[in-house]
Amino acid sequence: MLRTGTPLLPLCLLLLAGLLLGCGNRRPLTPMLNRAEALMEDHPDSAYALLRTIDSTSLAPGEEQARYALLYTQARDKNYIVQTDDSLIQVAVRYYDSIGRTDRQALAYYLWGGVCRDERNYADALIKYNQAVRYADKIDHHYLLSRIYNNIAGIYHSQNLNSYSDSLYRSVEHYAKLLNDTLLWTEATSRRGRIRMEANDYPGAEQLLLQALDMAQSYQHVRLESSISAHLSTLYGWMHQHTKSLYYAKKHYHLRGDTLRNYRGNLLLGNAYYLTGQYDSALIYLSRNKQAKGHYGILSDTYKRLADIAQQRGEMEKALTYAKLKSNYADSVNSVIQTVDILTTENQLLEKQKDQDWSKFLFCAKILLFSVLFLLLLCLISILWMRKRNKQSESRKDLEILHWKESVRQQEEKLRNHEDETAQLLQKMESMKKNMQDCVATDGELHRLKQQKDAFAKEMYEHSIVYSKMEKIISDNLNFEKTDIQMDEDDWNQLIVQTDNRWSNITIRLQEQFHLSKVEIRLCCLYLTDIPKSHLQYLLGCSRDSIYRKGYTILEQKIGISRKKTSLKEFLQTF
Repeated sequence: MLRTGTPLLPLCLLLLAGLLLGCGNRRPLTPMLNRAEALMEDHPDSAYALLRTIDSTSLAPGEEQARYALLYTQARDKNYIVQTDDSLIQVAVRYYDSIGRTDRQALAYYLWGGVCRDERNYADALIKYNQAVRYADKIDHHYLLSRIYNNIAGIYHSQNLNSYSDSLYRSVEHYAKLLNDTLLWTEATSRRGRIRMEANDYPGAEQLLLQALDMAQSYQHVRLESSISAHLSTLYGWMHQHTKSLYYAKKHYHLRGDTLRNYRGNLLLGNAYYLTGQYDSALIYLSRNKQAKGHYGILSDTYKRLADIAQQRGEMEKALTYAKLKSNYADSVNSVIQTVDILTTENQLLEKQKDQDWSKFLFCAKILLFSVLFLLLLCLISILWMRKRNKQSESRKDLEILHWKESVRQQEEKLRNHEDETAQLLQKMESMKKNMQDCVATDGELHRLKQQKDAFAKEMYEHSIVYSKMEKIISDNLNFEKTDIQMDEDDWNQLIVQTDNRWSNITIRLQEQFHLSKVEIRLCCLYLTDIPKSHLQYLLGCSRDSIYRKGYTILEQKIGISRKKTSLKEFLQTF
């Protein structure tokens, strides 16, 4: 039996060590999440780098996992990383929906809408964005509302719903002004300029884009300045101002920096050079875009311009080939547009909101109807109860009248008795008044006798042997700084007797109540004399400071009174 059980001990120890090692190796992740959240707005790249160092398998279930999912998705969104998997952000959505934390719900649905947008699932993106608007409205989160409306407006613009988009960009501008967010304001203004371009309102577009460019330059935001320069290049190309078009195309290309994959810059420069008749330069930049896989709009415009150049040069076979490629890529662009789905989604959202409002109205109406019925029932019960109570009160009134008459008769009898008692009391009061006058005279006599007794006791004390001896000791010390006379035990006993005679056995009372020592009793007796404190040292044979300390000790430690409130002598004289 013992042999078969012995291997369990090392196995248990090994498991315990493993558990302790695992717990010890776990890093505290909440401070890292706090740090990432603090960096998110101003330094999203640093926040993303920090979050990538966290092992997601070591996160605690619940709050920690949800917060990591929220921050990681937000960091990727702020670093312009395309996200096509919404499984991570759904962790945050489910958790914050379960606890009902509105601010986190608003941000989670906003980020979920961003993932759907990156997936080009614009219908679902709108649903998520509208849900985020509901939560952000509850807490007046203007910053988040501005971002949500900006993204919704971008979806509308991508689907050629320009009137909806322009209206929302105006709302974004309003929030940007409230928040003093120059970057967002600039972006919304430039997007409105693009919408005006597409509506052929060239002067209005030029005004908005130049205003946005001025703000971007003052804010020193290179990405926005580059994007606005690209729009201005396109606008001036449409306005046949080819020199300005080429200027802003070069500006965009310079600001963009990434020449390898700057497909939009290649198209702008190629187009601008084409418009100015510089076909060779145009071909150099346009040919670079043939590798722009997946960028159907850029490829469509690139091959259109290549077909135009080939046609100008008389290369008709190339022109036809490029025209065919342009048509194919244009079809791919049109297949991405989901205008019908977007409008359907909008109508569904509106219908859903109407249903919710109608449900709320019905609920409120039911509550109101129930309240009215309850009040009516309560009033009916009150009326019936009041009627019953009035009937009972009428029957009680007759009985009360009888009782009242009987009570009046009894009160009259009591009054007569009270009058007799009052007469007797007046006689007793007269007698007591005479007795009190006699007592007052007696008290005066006793007070006079007490004063005579105190004066006699004081006189006996001042003519006593012990008083004379104390005066002699003090006199010798003051005159000769020494004396041969000392207070002996009999002298102290005589002083105590004299003190008790004068102060109503005060030493006995002090001893019984505060348990003072013999030396402390003697010091109290000396405090009750008229001898100055500075002379007591000659009688007790110790320093003046020692006498003061002993007095404070008696008062504070034995008697229990602070010396700030009273002195020992004052206490003894009133004790």
